[in-house]
Amino acid sequence: MISNIYEFLDKSVAKYPNKTLFVSGKNCINYLEFSHKSSALASKILEFGLNKKPVLIISPKSIEALIAMFGVARSGNFYSIIDEKMPFERVQKIINILKPALIITARDLGSSVNDMVLM
Repeated sequence: MISNIYEFLDKSVAKYPNKTLFVSGKNCINYLEFSHKSSALASKILEFGLNKKPVLIISPKSIEALIAMFGVARSGNFYSIIDEKMPFERVQKIINILKPALIITARDLGSSVNDMVLM
């Protein structure tokens, strides 16, 4: 019996490693590539010693956002995701409320939070 989303991914990778999993515009990714990338991110998160902590993902809807979501879940943490186009003041309010242990984004958040940023 499958008990979590990454077990489902692992079983799907075993069955369909080269089958396209997601398509976003001109970009696509297969099951195996997606699994490797999300596992690599999970490993990187675990290097920070995080366990059952909030992680904020700031990203547009994309394959990279899905990789981040699975990577955080695989690392044993939980995530909140917001669109990178959100106004900076709103992002700061969310950070102040959520108090994430880590922020995953490609967006420049200024010196006040850059020490928490991965990617």
